[in-house]
Amino acid sequence: MRRAVLPLAIVLPALISCSRGIPAPGAEPDVLSGVVIARNSDGGHAATAPGVEVGVFRKAVPAGGPIVYPPPVPVATARTDASGVFRFRGLEAGRWFVQAIGAPGYAPGGWVSYDPTAGATITLYACRDCPVAL
Repeated sequence: MRRAVLPLAIVLPALISCSRGIPAPGAEPDVLSGVVIARNSDGGHAATAPGVEVGVFRKAVPAGGPIVYPPPVPVATARTDASGVFRFRGLEAGRWFVQAIGAPGYAPGGWVSYDPTAGATITLYACRDCPVAL
């Protein structure tokens, strides 16, 4: 009986950690990069989101209401690749608000501190079935 328990004690934590997170790419000098992950409100069915437009802003941008007019214009945009990864090059050092503009469902952005000598990464989440306040 102990032989069956020991492998489960080793394998189960590895399976849980793999299902919970899809890692962002590693930091590279002169690159602000990240990954967009679409998932359900319970955290299930997480998958990377290819073909999503991502923007970087100097100010926070609301993902839901109130609707801002005219809409904020990003300093730069990038599109996620087949793995859901995006990359920005040539940005100034400082804090950047990064948001998945074209993600499926509710996609709040996040702040990241960027130093060109070290680079930076961020993981953005989009919720497919979350209600969006307008």
